[in-house]
Amino acid sequence: MLHAKGEDSGMPNHTGAGWLVHTQDDRGLFYENFVLALLESRACVGWQWFKYQDNDPDDPHAEASNLDSNKGIVDRVYKPYDPLLIRMRDLNLKMYGAADVFDAAAHHATADAHNANMNASSSPTVRKP
Repeated sequence: MLHAKGEDSGMPNHTGAGWLVHTQDDRGLFYENFVLALLESRACVGWQWFKYQDNDPDDPHAEASNLDSNKGIVDRVYKPYDPLLIRMRDLNLKMYGAADVFDAAAHHATADAHNANMNASSSPTVRKP
């Protein structure tokens, strides 16, 4: 589960946990960085954005941990945060290709390490008299 709160949302961002960034585009960069790290780890089976919609701070029944914070991908009247969503969409469309690149890099690193170990163990030991 991941999210970052944007200072440009018009919300005070006082409640709840999460990183605070300047803009919705920065939220998108946060998403990209986080997801690429998950893919590179090769240990992740999935991820999700924390909230779909920002809570209405004037709603007395709003979730207390997210009362006045920008955690959604849409605002309280369902207006999308386009800079965030554009970055999310772009990366989501490329995620399998990115995972393949990270898998190939890991495979090559493993093969290189194996070859280095094999060469080290098969090379003759030279001793000085």
